[in-house]
Amino acid sequence: MGSLDRCIVQRIANDAGERLTRKLIRRLQSTGPGLRADDGARNLWDEICLQFRQETPWWALYEAHIEACLRPLLVDLSDVERVSVWLCVGDCDFYEQRAVIGRIGAALLAIDDDELVRHVIHEHVTYEAMNYENKFIRTATGQ
Repeated sequence: MGSLDRCIVQRIANDAGERLTRKLIRRLQSTGPGLRADDGARNLWDEICLQFRQETPWWALYEAHIEACLRPLLVDLSDVERVSVWLCVGDCDFYEQRAVIGRIGAALLAIDDDELVRHVIHEHVTYEAMNYENKFIRTATGQ
C-alpha cells in the first residue's frame, strides 16, 4: 500500500476511533460513579480518568468495564471504518501483512473485535482520560 493509501486509511481509522471514544465517554458520563462515589466523583468517566492517572490496582477492573462498554459500539462502524481501524492495529510490519488482503469481505472475516477495542482504548480513550480535567480530578490529583 502506498503512502497516500496509508494516510487515507489512518485518517478513516482515527476519525472512527475518535467518534467511538466520544460515544463511550458520553455513556460513562451518564453512569453514576462506582468505587469513588464517596470521594466526590460525579460519574464513572471522572472516576476512570482519576484511576488512570493514579495507576491504582483497580485499573484492570476499570479497563474491563471500558472494554465491555466499547465493544457494542463497534456495530456503529461501517465496513470501511472497521477495516481501516484493523489495518492500523499493531506496528508497520503488521499493517503491511494485513494490507495484502485484496477484498473487504476477506478482511472483515479476519477482524477480531477485541483487537479493535484494545486499539481504540490504547490510541484514543487513554489520551482522553489523561487530558480530561474538572474540579474533582484537579482536587484529587492535587493540581
